[in-house]
Amino acid sequence: MTTTGTVPEEIIATADKYHVTAIVMGKRGHQPWEQVLIGSVSQAVLEASPIPVILLENREPKSV
Repeated sequence: MTTTGTVPEEIIATADKYHVTAIVMGKRGHQPWEQVLIGSVSQAVLEASPIPVILLENREPKSV
């Protein structure tokens, strides 16, 4: 699929088009200080979407 427009708006429009029940997105955070922050696209979708947004974070497994 190819679309044109701003990324957050297109994510929301595509989710609406396909009648999804939730938008699942990855959360960025490559630096320690970014642990509190999320990416700008994720933030924009989270703020603008009428559809629930679930943010996932990739964490390194803890050694036992």
